[in-house]
Amino acid sequence: MRDQTAPVTVASSSDLAPASVGPDNEFYGASTAVSGIVTNSNSSLPVPKTWSDLENSVYKGKIAMSDPTATGIMADTFAHLSLMPSGSKVESALKTNDAQTFPVTSITGPLTAVAQGAKGVALGTMYSFYLGAKSSGAPVTFTLLNADNYDTSLYDGIIKGAPDPLAAELYESWMFTPDGAKAIAAEGSYSTVNGAVAPQGLPSLSSIPLQPTIPLDQIIKADNNAVSAAKQSWGG
Repeated sequence: MRDQTAPVTVASSSDLAPASVGPDNEFYGASTAVSGIVTNSNSSLPVPKTWSDLENSVYKGKIAMSDPTATGIMADTFAHLSLMPSGSKVESALKTNDAQTFPVTSITGPLTAVAQGAKGVALGTMYSFYLGAKSSGAPVTFTLLNADNYDTSLYDGIIKGAPDPLAAELYESWMFTPDGAKAIAAEGSYSTVNGAVAPQGLPSLSSIPLQPTIPLDQIIKADNNAVSAAKQSWGG
């Protein structure tokens, strides 16, 4: 029997990728974005394949990333990496290697720095942002890590008292259709529907080695802890 709280195009929550269903089935993850390493295509700098690669002094002064002392992609990345023994050294190594941080509001700042040749490696770059830069002619290359790639899901829900709940329900339901999945893939993200088409240039989501999952009801605490730890290392 279909879950009556789910979008009408979702037969069962088991049809969606893990962690796609919010507490009490009140909201559903419609898309998942994957981040990777972006390097300048004209650079001879070796492309990092693991987080621990970034501990090498060859990257000193050549890394760009979002500010980890504010809630955002790098703070969330460090929250996930802290779950693994090998991840505890990464943040301090990035500090030692003088990684340049950009405000979390400058979501394409690290990517732009690499595209312009000011830096060699941009961390935590969403594939959709990379596609935009690549299509504009920027000399950039996107690479997934061999393990512990970062991903994040965007969730949909219908707000109580919305001015047009039927229109909201129609839109939410369309997001989980094959046409919705194709539109999501065209933007560089994955539909959360199992087996949905992947963005051009990327493998299936199930084949990408991702970071460990933090339960939704624990993610705020985990990110706050990561921000506090980053402030001890980076100041702020």
